Amino acid sequence: GRIQKPAPLDVAKVALICPRCDKPSRVGKTAGAEGKMVRVCKKCGEPVDAS
Repeated sequence: GRIQKPAPLDVAKVALICPRCDKPSRVGKTAGAEGKMVRVCKKCGEPVDAS
């Protein structure tokens, strides 16, 4: 059988799932309405909230 054990995961292997297009996506940053930087989905341009 297989032995499962915890192992470190490289951050390059992790992708954020966009809530609008429901696909793994890279993240960009743009200036929001209040002048603060906001994370946005690179595929659809939808802002991704921090929570």
